Amino acid sequence: MIDFLSNWQWGGVPLRFFIVPPFLIAVLLFRWWFAHRLVPHLLRRFSKKPTFYDEQILAAIGKPLSSLIFVGGIFFALRIGGGDMIRGEILTWFSAAGKLAAGIVLIWMAWRLAGVAAQVVDDLLCRKNTSLRGQFLPLIRKTLQTTVLVLGILTLLSTLHVDVAGLLTGLGIGGLAIALAAQETLGNFFGSITILADRPFKPGDWIAVGKKIDGVVEHVGFRSTHVRTWSDTLLSIPNKTLSNEIVENYSSMTHRRIDQTISLGYDTTDTQVQEVLRQLRLAVTREQGIDPVFNFVHFVGFSESRPQIRLYYFSKSTDWLEYLAVQERMSLTILRCLKEANVTLGYPTSLLYLQKKDELRSKENV
Repeated sequence: MIDFLSNWQWGGVPLRFFIVPPFLIAVLLFRWWFAHRLVPHLLRRFSKKPTFYDEQILAAIGKPLSSLIFVGGIFFALRIGGGDMIRGEILTWFSAAGKLAAGIVLIWMAWRLAGVAAQVVDDLLCRKNTSLRGQFLPLIRKTLQTTVLVLGILTLLSTLHVDVAGLLTGLGIGGLAIALAAQETLGNFFGSITILADRPFKPGDWIAVGKKIDGVVEHVGFRSTHVRTWSDTLLSIPNKTLSNEIVENYSSMTHRRIDQTISLGYDTTDTQVQEVLRQLRLAVTREQGIDPVFNFVHFVGFSESRPQIRLYYFSKSTDWLEYLAVQERMSLTILRCLKEANVTLGYPTSLLYLQKKDELRSKENV
């Protein structure tokens, strides 16, 4: 067709030069109709259907397809306008440029489709636990899009007749240095995969790791996890560290434990101890905020010769403020029970025994 158009002339000017402008206008009009009329119309129709992914897929491929129409039209117009001038080495470079442009657009399309695939994977993972929906979506999306980008570039280079295997082999020594430098990055990546698979925590959870990390998870990223501490500082923790450490997730508690030990005065009698135990056991059963399944109130012995009573119970709610409210009510109940039994709280004291000098001499003579 190119040769045919080159043979026809009008006024000494090849016919192909007259065809290129209206052809480009037609391409631009078709691209405008596709992007602003066809795609929105299909999106409106898909939005009325119960399925959700078809709408996302169309939204993902709409702009890349529009760009592909534009790129294809430009290169075809240049091919027509160039005619027999595009030959030999010029044709080779022209074809390579066309493949490169089309490949970039297709990689872009695959990148956007990877985002839709990430949404599908997130929905499958959260099918049994809806509270996790969207928590790991950024991590899944980045993983899939990075994979698409690497495979897309390698495929594009292979299409352009680049020796990918030789290129990778030639980068062997440099790749070794890069691999050594990227050990931490790879460790964090696999740590992210471990967190995604095990799901020991999610954004919004209160976790503790070791003695220095204690706060609320704000973001689980591709390389690190952000934790907001109670002093309002932000910790960026490598995922490799989190995958190798013991993570204590306080948000997964079904109840909160309260462990109280009270010391009584030295002069407390056994009758008074029994009365205090009776009242405290009755108070624990009457407190609505305490879990009735497991709790105890016992006289556990002596500390520095002072009687001690231990209260061990769990609050029904895991909310921090409600937990403190239960503990506060029980502490006030303890004070009231001690007052009613006429018992004082014990406090650290030291007793010093003095003997008369005559008594000491009589003992020495004996």
